[in-house]
Amino acid sequence: MRAISGPILLTGIATCSHCGGGMTQRTGTSATGRVYAYYTCATRAQKGATACKGNTIPMAYLDEVVRKALDEKLFAPERLAALLTAVAARRSEKAEANNARLVALQVEVDTAKERLQRLYTLVEDGLAEMDDLLCERITVLKADREKAQAALDRARRETGGEAGLDPEKIAAFSKLMRDVLASSDNPTRKAYLRSLLNVEVGPEKVRIMGSRETLYAAAGANNSSAELVQLSGLKWRARRDSNS
Repeated sequence: MRAISGPILLTGIATCSHCGGGMTQRTGTSATGRVYAYYTCATRAQKGATACKGNTIPMAYLDEVVRKALDEKLFAPERLAALLTAVAARRSEKAEANNARLVALQVEVDTAKERLQRLYTLVEDGLAEMDDLLCERITVLKADREKAQAALDRARRETGGEAGLDPEKIAAFSKLMRDVLASSDNPTRKAYLRSLLNVEVGPEKVRIMGSRETLYAAAGANNSSAELVQLSGLKWRARRDSNS
């Protein structure tokens, strides 16, 4: 078999289930002269069977399996809405927990400030002297205040506003992605798919995986090619919140 160049749909997206390496496109010619195209494990192709026992799958078959699964199981409006609703509910629960944490941290900051102020007032009113013991106590309270304030500031930075689901955006995103899948513009399709998913090819199963959070963010964007493709820098991996 030999490698060929061109805008192949799932290169850079499909990986081998055995080694995690990318699947590259190869071709072979039958005795009748017919050319067949495959996706095959690049690790095995480059380093041999000792590096990976590899997986090979017909290119047209894998492309169609992925396209059909995404069209019918992920980007169908009802399926997409159900998936994103679950993400929104989880985000809402997280927002509530974050708000409770912020309140608790604010109480810690206020308490530390109040204790410091009481000590300063005692000194100003002449009811306490600035001896070593009092100085040490003030130092401890200042450290507590700064620690609590730093934790509060960090929590505020980590807690962003959670936008609700917009039915019109979900419907538009569903239509966009299904139109992309039906398009013959291979490079465009590849860019969109690469921004949202990873395909793991095994000897008996093909798994389509991707972060639900990233899908949620993409559906909430303005549905432009540039915005979706920017998400492709994320590192994808199988995990509990992945589609399969």
